[in-house]
Amino acid sequence: AQVSRTPEQLEIFLTGLLAQPPEGTNWGEAMHAMGRSKHPDLPGVFRRIGAVVPQMRGTGPAYFYWSAAEAFIDHGMNHLLPEVAAGFQKLDLDSYDPDALRRILDYLLAERFDAEALRLAEHFQATIVAGENLAPWVVPDQCQMIFELRVGEALRTAPSVDASVEKIAAELRVGLEGEVHLD
Repeated sequence: AQVSRTPEQLEIFLTGLLAQPPEGTNWGEAMHAMGRSKHPDLPGVFRRIGAVVPQMRGTGPAYFYWSAAEAFIDHGMNHLLPEVAAGFQKLDLDSYDPDALRRILDYLLAERFDAEALRLAEHFQATIVAGENLAPWVVPDQCQMIFELRVGEALRTAPSVDASVEKIAAELRVGLEGEVHLD
């Protein structure tokens, strides 16, 4: 059974966690705990943790952002997903996680934040291509997602009068060469 905690108790707990060395805390689990406990200011919790947690693998920043996205969805705060994506975008090769990235991209797409998903996917494209020990489908799937999001974006905007089909196709494939078939 889950114990109910008052907002004051939750605040004391969070303040205590934030005072500890960040490497010793599972920040993703801390975010989940705050969500499960129905902290009255979940966005504030997210921002406070995000401001103090160093962006290094030892603190689990990728899972923190994944947990924040789940907590916001669980509490009907889907409008905060772009803020989660912006925080995740600060991660690098050593602190991001491809599974967490994929989940956040899925959440963004499910909530129709296509532009934010495209920005996040493009930001990590080189990181994913450079990544080691990834499943063989990760890079092609990521490239396909980026290509499809670019196509969607292109369909929503008016094309340039002087743009040829070849030029448009080349723009859609930038950075995806070798992963997206020319057809």
